[in-house]
This record gives sequence, structure tokens and C-alpha cells, in this order.
Amino acid sequence: MTDSQEQVRPCILIIDDDPDDRALVIRGLNRELDKPHIAEITSQGELDEALTSLNYDIVITDYEIRWTNGIEVVKQIKAHKPKCPVIMFTGTGTEEVAVEAMKAGLQDYLLKSPSQYERLAVVVRRVLDKQAQQMALEEAEKRYQSLFDSVPVGLYRLGVDGQLMAANKALVDMLGYPSQEALLQVSVTELFEDRQQMRESRARVNNENVITAYEQRIKKRDGSFIWVSLSGIAVRDKHGNPIYYEGSVEDISTRKSATAERDRQLLELGVLHAVASAANQATDEDGLIAEATHIMGKTLYSDNFGVVCLHPKTKRLQSHPSYHGLNDELNQDTLAIGEGIVGAVAADLTARNTTDVREDKDYISYDPETRSELCVPLLVGGELYGVINAESKQLNAFTEEDERLLSTFAGQLGIAINSLRLFEKTAEALAREQHVNEITRIISGPLDLQSILQSIGALTAGLVGADIAAIAIGDIAEKSLTDFYYHNLPEPLSDIPQPQGHGALWKAFLTGESLLLEDYSKLDLPVEEANRASLHATLAVPIPQGEVIIGSLALITTKASKRFTLRDLALIESVARQAGIVIQNANLYQELELSYLQTVSALANAIDVRDSYTQDHSQRLAIWAESTAEELECSQEECEAVRWGAMLHDIGKIGIPDEILNKPGPLTGVECDIVKKHPDMGAAIIEPISKLTHVAPLIRAHQERFDGTGYPQGLEGETIPIGARIIAVVDAYIAITDDRVYRAARSHEEAVEELTRNAGSQFDPEVVNAFLKVIARERQSKREKTPTGDLRLTR
Repeated sequence: MTDSQEQVRPCILIIDDDPDDRALVIRGLNRELDKPHIAEITSQGELDEALTSLNYDIVITDYEIRWTNGIEVVKQIKAHKPKCPVIMFTGTGTEEVAVEAMKAGLQDYLLKSPSQYERLAVVVRRVLDKQAQQMALEEAEKRYQSLFDSVPVGLYRLGVDGQLMAANKALVDMLGYPSQEALLQVSVTELFEDRQQMRESRARVNNENVITAYEQRIKKRDGSFIWVSLSGIAVRDKHGNPIYYEGSVEDISTRKSATAERDRQLLELGVLHAVASAANQATDEDGLIAEATHIMGKTLYSDNFGVVCLHPKTKRLQSHPSYHGLNDELNQDTLAIGEGIVGAVAADLTARNTTDVREDKDYISYDPETRSELCVPLLVGGELYGVINAESKQLNAFTEEDERLLSTFAGQLGIAINSLRLFEKTAEALAREQHVNEITRIISGPLDLQSILQSIGALTAGLVGADIAAIAIGDIAEKSLTDFYYHNLPEPLSDIPQPQGHGALWKAFLTGESLLLEDYSKLDLPVEEANRASLHATLAVPIPQGEVIIGSLALITTKASKRFTLRDLALIESVARQAGIVIQNANLYQELELSYLQTVSALANAIDVRDSYTQDHSQRLAIWAESTAEELECSQEECEAVRWGAMLHDIGKIGIPDEILNKPGPLTGVECDIVKKHPDMGAAIIEPISKLTHVAPLIRAHQERFDGTGYPQGLEGETIPIGARIIAVVDAYIAITDDRVYRAARSHEEAVEELTRNAGSQFDPEVVNAFLKVIARERQSKREKTPTGDLRLTR
């Protein structure tokens, strides 16, 4: 084994005082990795020596160690080598240990079990690959910066506001500034001799996206001018708006011939910029690959070219639809990894420049005119995404510089695809966070249990991409589920009963355990009708209330391709815990409201008993007011509000002294002011009851007048709630026809005349007409039931 081979083998520290566990871990690592260096650490002294003397790549540690614990190990490792990944592999850890270790810098956390020893090796390999990818990315960034600074032509990046954002050393030297910082302080308008030409060049790059060899005189720091050739492109956002400009500045005052290496560097830099720009504007991977193929075609001048993608499920290679030069039939063909030149590159992840394809045993002919081929692997996140392929009808068409350029192109495209995926994952995470926030808002809002549960069903379905949501509430002591709430339940399932013990809801409720299934049919006791309804992935969790299970929540998808994850399960379990709290609060709130409502009703009855002129005033008012609302074709909700408003309209009089309420003579000004407070007092008593919040405005406004001269707010016309206008008319009729302490009752006819005369001033004319129809029908009905025609009961 050579030294170079020895260096690429990873060095792994295993910190575990159990020799059997170490042996199992080592066996798994040797199977997955290519003969890694493994150092077994069994004491603090060995760990101290390893930290200072070994060039280790990754650390695997147990949590409970004879001389310390896994969290302290993580801290020691990070103190010596901050970027070294650490994996905790333990059989005694807890969620709290995992969280604390993650805070200390832990890379991954696995619980020991027979199956996890193999998985540990896979995790180690993935971590090592990711580490290598990160190092490659950092190296690429360093190379890009080195390339930017080493190019002998001036390079710049210019903001849309005309301020320089970046300049390489060549440009700084060209313009005679002492440093890059000094040049970046200068506005670009100060550099141009002809500012009109500067504006024209910016307009051109905005319209054409690129300018090349645009000659202009610019001013150096010492005030002298030099001729330069400007080239630039506009880098745009996804909406097509320029976000900055970048390009090159060449001093042509004493023109020199550019070398081939310089041209190659500029081309490479241009390709990197072009791919970066395409990535910035892309909204999906297909669009990005199509644009990258277009860029590659303009760069390599090949005949057939494009990306051959690896299908994630079939693991076969197929040309992307944007592949140039193949007909539709050939574009549908697939290759196995290792098949053909493209498959060979996918297998060994090594670029291949074939100068004559007819002499290559791996070549599979698609185009008989093809003579040379250049292939480079395309990696995304350290994993094979596909192969970038270019074919030419010429022998020896591609140079080493072309291979280097295409490899650079592949690296930049891989980074761009990975960034796009990260953006999509971030967008998905934000969407989930919005769903969680919406759920939190709903369960923190008004405690209407049915509305809350229906909303939670809809939002949890959206949270994990389910098609159906179901919530059940019951009594675990009685082993019964009584109330069911559904979201998006298919019509064929709407009337299906839920037999005890059958289905996901019952399973989670009775066992108190969550379940995660790939297919509903795998449930041990499914609902038979549902089992025939093509239901697939199923997730169900119990709804706890303290230590007691009060219900369950199930989410199901009808899509065969959909799978729920452990992350989905954890999210829904969290929602279920919050739902248990809000159900308890809602039940308590409903009990409190019922008690308060009973108290208010008792107060209203007490007012009727207390007011000496009538003891059934509110009851009669409620009946006639509701009938009047129906006559006016009010909605059912408005009629109910009118009935409650009529029954409780004078509840505010509980705060008026008896000597004022039952005074036989006229009231003084002060006494009138006290009486006029009763609408506001009544509304304040009613408002805390959520079921009667729509009634409080009627109570507050029942003493308002249609012409605006009433109290307490002086409302007029239709600004007075319709229910309050109805109560005012009916209340006036009863007041006129009832005995009062300061006068005797008047007749029905007198009351009608009074209402009619004041219609349009005190009362709403439309309400007066409706009420008179109601009272006329009632009097006629009673007249027909009384042979003698005695109308005293309907006075």
C-alpha cells in the first residue's frame, strides 16, 4: 500500500469501554468502508494522546463511559478539532442527553440495537462523504476567489446603484489605487470620462443582458485617463430584474495579445457566472438543467450534449428532455450504471475524455457520425445525480482544458442543484411552521370545541400532506368514543359506523400509542368499508389530557406514493398534546358559560318579579318580538338574538334602586340619568357570555329612537340594530297596555294609535307595520277561540 493510498483511508476514533460493542461497531465499519484506520479509546489517557497525536476524521462515542460521559467527550473533541464530526452511539441515552449533546456540537445520535450497528456504518459513511463534499466546496470557493484575484484582466462587480461591490487586484493596479478597499469607496460615475456613454452601456446590458468589448475612457486615481475594453453581464433575480452587474475591464491603451490560458480562465469564470445566474433565476431542477445545457452548448461547441440523469428509483440513466442532438426515441432509452461510456463514468465517478469512440470498448453508438466524447460525473450533495456528456463528430475534439472546464461546470451545477433543493426544503419547513402557528392560533382562540377540532383536522392534514383527517373524543374509562369529527372524508365513507376496536382512531385511543403505517390495509383491525376504499399511508396518535387519553387523531392519504415520516409523527403528537389541553379548557369554559347564562336568566326573572307593574313582561316581549322578526324575514340567528334580547333587555335595571324603579310620580333629572344607564349596564352583564355576544348590542340600543334622539348613543335609522328596533316597538306596546304605578293601562286601540303616530320618529315604520300584523293575527286567533268575543286577554 502506498503512502497516498494510506492517506485517503479515514481515521476513526471509537470511544467505548465495552469491548463487545467496539467489536460490533468495527465489524460494521469494515463492511461499509474501505479498510478505515480505527483507534479504540478505553481511557482518558488514551483519549488525551489521540487528540494531540492522531489526525482523525470522525469520532464515535458511547454516552456512559467509565471515566466520563459522551457529552464531555463531544466538548473535548470540539475544543481540539471544531469541524470534526462526532456521532453518539449509546444504549442508555435519553432525549435530554441527545438535546444537550447536539448543543455541544454532536453530528448524529443513534440508539444501540442489533440493526443499528449496520446503520451506524452507513451514517459514518454519509457523514464522511458530507465532510468531503464540504471540503471540496470550500476548496472550490477558494479556487474561485484565487481565480478571481489572479486573472490578469480587471474584474468587477457593480451594484445597480452605481457603487462598486468587488474588484480584483488587476483592476486596482490598472486604475492606480493603493488597495481594493480604496477603489470600492469610489462611485463608478467618477471613473467615466463620458457619463452619457456610461448610461448607454448600462442600458445596453439591461436590454441585451450582456455587453462585450465596449470601449471607453476611464479615469485613474492620478487623474489621467486610459482606454479600456469593457465586458459585462447583468445578474438577475427570478423575476428578471438586475441585482448587480459583473464583468471584465481590459487596458487597451497598450494592447497586448491575450494568452490561451487567460482566455480559458475567462471562459471558466464566465461559465461559473452563467451557471450561478441560471441557478439564481431557476424555480425548479428541470428548468435549471435545461438552462445549464444551453450554456454548455455555447461553451464547448459540441454536436450532441446534455445531462444524463440517474433515476432515484430505477437507478438507471436517462437523457434529460433538454438533451440536444438526440431524437425522442433515443431520449427514452435508459442505461444501467456501468453500461456504455456514460455508465462507466457513473460507476467510477471519474471523468473520461475519449478521443476516438470507435476504439473504446465501452462505447454504445447512438449517432454513427460521433467520433469523440467527453463525460464528467455530476454530483449533488456528494451523491451521483447523473453525467454531463458532450459528443463531437470530430476526432480529438476535446482538450484537457475542455475536461477541466466541464468538470468545473459540473461542480458549479451540482452546487446550484443542491442549493435549489435546500431552498425548496426551507420553503416546505416555513409552510409547515405556518401550519403549526395557525394551529396554535386556533387552539388559543375562542373555545368553540367543534370549530376548533374541525380546524385542527384541516390544518393537520395540510401540515403533513394528508387527504383525510379524523378526530374522535371519548371516555377511556368506559372504553368508548362518542364524538367524531372529519375533514375531507370521501362520500362513500361518510355514513360508515366505527365499530369498537376497529380502525386507526380506536387503535390509538385504546392502546394510547401512536401508529405509522405505509398502508391502511396493514392495520390489524381495519374498518372493512374503509379498507376497500383505497386508503394508503396512515398516521394516528392518542390525544392525552394529563395522564388520561381522551381521544385520538388520525391522518390518511389516498395517494399510493405518499409516505408519512417519523418527523410527521412527532409534529402530530405535539399537536395532539395541545388539542388535549384545549379540549379540557373548552369543556371548562362551556360549563362556566352555562353557569353564567343560568345566573343571568335568574337575574332577568328577578327583574320581572321586582318590577311591580308586570311579572311576565319579558316573556311576552320575547314571544312577540321573535314573531315580529320572523314577519320581517330575519335570519334564524337574528330571530334567536331578538328573543334573547327581549328576555334580557331590562336586566340592567338590577342596578336601579326600587324607589326609582317603582316611583309612582315623575322622575327627577338625576333619577332619569340613573335609569338611562340600564342599557349599558345590561349589555355589560351579557357581553362575557360568548353565546350572547351578538345579543349585547340589542340590549344596549333598545332605548334608541329612530330619529336619533334616544339613548345611550344617539343612534338613528338603520344604524340601530334591527333587533333593538323590534324590541323598542314591542316594549312600547306592552308598556302602554299594562298597568303602571303612575297610571292605568290603556286599550289596544290607543296603543296602536300611539305606535302609528310615532312611526318614523320614535319607531322604525317597517317594524311597526310588521308588529301590528303579528298582534292583529293573535287577536283574531283569540277572538275565534272566545265565543263571547271577550278581548280582555289581548289588551
